[in-house]
Amino acid sequence: MPYICVGLDNSVIVYYNMAPFIKFDLPPIKFSEEEQNIWNQLTSSPDTLATALDQLVGLRENGTSLSALSTELLAFENAEDQKLFVK
Repeated sequence: MPYICVGLDNSVIVYYNMAPFIKFDLPPIKFSEEEQNIWNQLTSSPDTLATALDQLVGLRENGTSLSALSTELLAFENAEDQKLFVK
């Protein structure tokens, strides 16, 4: 019987013979302070979406590793999808 791995929150659970076999906890992802400040501004004032996007692009271009959340936000092509994602 093969192993089955399931991702749940910040853990990976490995099942063997349809029963939990072992659990691995992943370390929490750390946001850069600049990225955290951008998201704080964005959540408190959604009108600053264009500014926040420019700041996130600037961070990425300066070599800062962005979180998956920011990367996904930047991947949307139109402003409506970006606004829905932030809400």
